[in-house]
Amino acid sequence: MQDIIKKLQFLNEQYDSKEQKKLFVHKLIRLAQKIEEKNIDDHQVNTYYNDVVNMLSNEAYKEYRKTSYLLFKYCENQFGLVEKGYYQNTYLALGLSIGVAIGGALSSTNSAFIAIGISMGLAIGIGLGSSKDSEAENQNLTY
Repeated sequence: MQDIIKKLQFLNEQYDSKEQKKLFVHKLIRLAQKIEEKNIDDHQVNTYYNDVVNMLSNEAYKEYRKTSYLLFKYCENQFGLVEKGYYQNTYLALGLSIGVAIGGALSSTNSAFIAIGISMGLAIGIGLGSSKDSEAENQNLTY
């Protein structure tokens, strides 16, 4: 895994800061470091990483994005590894949708209740997401 981290760091240095953000190689590096830290030796993860490095080297960006996404989802499902802020973003969207539903139900009497419902949903979503994020961080599952 150390070899893959070095290759990714070398490839990341080839891009300017705008391209680095667009290609999110730093996320792949952080995930690889977390995998190495937790001593995870999985053939599928190594295959994904080798594919990602090859795609970046050959500038096959469309396939790179798909494979990176598959790698992130695989690590989330198999090992519970998630990016920092993952749960907060997920629960924020969920809370927002619930808040809109609550606000819509209450808006039959006054349309201002839509804003109140959205605010309640956002607060609930952020609270639950932050709680799950801190729980994942305490279990050393964030990268």
